[in-house]
Amino acid sequence: MRCAAIIEPTFKAPDLAFIEGIREKYDGDRFGWIPPHITLVYPTAYLPPELFLLEISILSQGERQFPLEFSRVITTNCQNSPAWHVYLVPNTGYEACTRLHTRYYSDKLAGQWPEHISFEPHLCVARFQGDADDARHRAEVLAAQLHRDLPPMTARGETLRIVKVQDPDADDPLGEASVAPGRSHLVEIGRVVLDP
Repeated sequence: MRCAAIIEPTFKAPDLAFIEGIREKYDGDRFGWIPPHITLVYPTAYLPPELFLLEISILSQGERQFPLEFSRVITTNCQNSPAWHVYLVPNTGYEACTRLHTRYYSDKLAGQWPEHISFEPHLCVARFQGDADDARHRAEVLAAQLHRDLPPMTARGETLRIVKVQDPDADDPLGEASVAPGRSHLVEIGRVVLDP
């Protein structure tokens, strides 16, 4: 069982509806499965869930809630994958996300983040698969449209969700499977509220 720490920005209702409309159309596999979020600790089996939650809770002590503003749009492809993604990147809150990410990987999770990959806080709104060139083109077209049409979006980073990621083919001894076979799902194991 792998665990992750994500922050779900608290958006105003119109901004959340705008983002979810894009996600529903262009990231259907994840829409409805996981809300818009920024991953601060990527899924890892390095620590058991109880210790993972404790580690994130301890390292979050004294950390404050922070504002987020999304105005940057980028495209990228994941390593070893032809899929292309469209991300909203916070300009305000970027440093806070980076600081938390670095802090969480500094103690018991030290060495678990690949040194050759730089962390880019982001909120994924679209994923294009298939032919790599076609996927890249479709991602770039959407990114250009968003760059032109994206309204100013502000949010708050207030609460971390600590989740277990149930892989699609794993046994489910706890009876927590609630999604279609062949699809990963999340089981929340805790929340960490940052200081106001």
